[in-house]
Amino acid sequence: MNPYIKNFFEKLLEIEKILKYSVEILIEFECLQRAWLYLQSIFAQNLLSDSLSFEKDLWQNIDSFFKSTIRSFIKVPLVHKIVGREGFIS
Repeated sequence: MNPYIKNFFEKLLEIEKILKYSVEILIEFECLQRAWLYLQSIFAQNLLSDSLSFEKDLWQNIDSFFKSTIRSFIKVPLVHKIVGREGFIS
C-alpha cells in the first residue's frame, strides 16, 4: 500500500461506499420516475372506474412520495445527504 494513502484509506472506503449507494439509489429513482410518468398520465385523466379505488389510493401514496422526494432533491441537491436520511429507504 502506498504510504501516503495509508492515512486516508478508511475515509476513502467510506466515500466509495457512499458513492456506490448513491448510484444505486439514483438508478432506482430513475426507474421510479419512468414508471411515475407512465402512471401519472393514466391517473391524471380520471378515466378509471370506481372499482379501482384501491389502486387510486395506492397511486396517491406513490405520487405523494415521488413529489416529496423531488422537492427534497431540489431543496438539497446533494444526493448523498438525502439518501443517507433515516427512513429514506424502507
